[in-house]
Amino acid sequence: MATLSVAHHRRQSQSQTMVGIKLAAFLTTEGAYHDLQPAAKAAAHPVPLAEPFTYTVTATAYQPVVNQTDNEPFTTADNSTIKPHYSSRTRWLALSRDLLARWGGDFQYGDQVSITGISPTLDGVYTVHDTMNKRHRHCLDILTHTREKIDICTKNVKIKLVAATSAPDSSLAASPMRAISLARLKKAANASERGLFLAKTKRKDYFASAIL
Repeated sequence: MATLSVAHHRRQSQSQTMVGIKLAAFLTTEGAYHDLQPAAKAAAHPVPLAEPFTYTVTATAYQPVVNQTDNEPFTTADNSTIKPHYSSRTRWLALSRDLLARWGGDFQYGDQVSITGISPTLDGVYTVHDTMNKRHRHCLDILTHTREKIDICTKNVKIKLVAATSAPDSSLAASPMRAISLARLKKAANASERGLFLAKTKRKDYFASAIL
């Protein structure tokens, strides 16, 4: 009987061991699978990041000549100098005041913005350097050379912030719209592990130009 008892306990121990192995296998396979299912679904359907505001504007083109700007056509509103051999490929532009942060808008001098809806040649990333005449609203003006003979007035053009200047506009605090766009841009930059800000500029203040 003692021998049977030992064999019985041995079988019982082996049975318990098998149960333990099966339970461990379940926890490391099926259990883990069920735990990871929600994560897998989330990865398959990620929540899109909120992007900076996109504005619909009218796009025009200008040349740095006195009858289109002021008496200093090669000096922009942010005190940048338009250098020789400039063209539309320089990718500088002016914005109407309602789009600039100092007048309650979303953009500042030195920002890089994405422009779409003009043409394959002129669409792209531009830097904001100038201000349009105060009579304009929801407009952008692309810097071009007279020899290019670019004369456009294109509606339904899209503009949005893609990289913010690191030099704050010293004339006022950021507008509420810009603060939201900067927060969204920073969140997107952190998610993609890319830089948010451009290099600081040397200027200390800005001048008010009036492109016609």
